[in-house]
Amino acid sequence: MTLTDELLVGEIQNGNVSLFGKLLDRYSQCLLGYIIHLIRDSHEAEDVLQEVFIRVYGSLKKFNCKKQFKPWIYRITTNLCYDYLRKKKQPISLDKNYSGKTNNENPLMETVPDKNYQPEDDFLDKELLAELHKQIDNLPDKQKQAFTLYHYDGFSYKEIAETLSIPMSAVKTRLYKAYQRVYFNMKKENELWAIKIFIVLFINCF
Repeated sequence: MTLTDELLVGEIQNGNVSLFGKLLDRYSQCLLGYIIHLIRDSHEAEDVLQEVFIRVYGSLKKFNCKKQFKPWIYRITTNLCYDYLRKKKQPISLDKNYSGKTNNENPLMETVPDKNYQPEDDFLDKELLAELHKQIDNLPDKQKQAFTLYHYDGFSYKEIAETLSIPMSAVKTRLYKAYQRVYFNMKKENELWAIKIFIVLFINCF
């Protein structure tokens, strides 16, 4: 039987430290993608990931196994990414779908541009996608945090709230404001684009 993250952490806390390798296996790939996505430096991302697991290992005894592990480790990762960016003075950017998950559960993920052709290009053309990418990239940091976790890593509102240590209502507000900002900025560029974005953002995501 596969242990949940919380049970696995409990075993580690009880002295079975060899199981920490299983946590590495479970989270290395998705966290590396998340880090690359935030700091936009694939070479430095591995160092940040290493620091994440060092921090996690050092703090694991303090983790409350009655809570969810996933938001906790992502919160640590997010904080370390922001520490890195503050030191490097680099902006956070969104540029691709890195999660490796299917897009069925999150329609907006289908609108975020990638380097290669995507099926959604039939609905949102490349020029529109480029403009959408720019608008997402220019979102305020708090809105971008929520947007990243929801649309790129498939977090629920509750998981985002736990990760960012904010109420669930604040998560919904940040996402709504992000959608609203993107929509009205797109409307300034092209009325038809705005209609398509409205369909994707407001109808499919709420």
